[in-house]
Amino acid sequence: MATQVIDARLLNDTSTMRSLFTGKLTSVSNIKLELSPIAKGTANFAIFENDVQKVNERVTAGGSVSWAPAAGSEVEFYVNYYDESDMAQAFAVIS
Repeated sequence: MATQVIDARLLNDTSTMRSLFTGKLTSVSNIKLELSPIAKGTANFAIFENDVQKVNERVTAGGSVSWAPAAGSEVEFYVNYYDESDMAQAFAVIS
């Protein structure tokens, strides 16, 4: 599978009950969530594999988290917190 990049601008929302950026994928060998290097705030990134949380981490400018799921798994990712109003970009890099 070729590498694909999905991006979104993050609004200021410090509720972890709502997702600012999410996706559900299959046939993924690796997923990396990144916060723009010029972001002013902190974001929360979470990755689930087959409905089991594998990653849940707050990151700042230029930070990232990665996960390599088992073959055939369903992967879901969330960005569900951002504490600034600069509308920073978040990226999901999928291969």
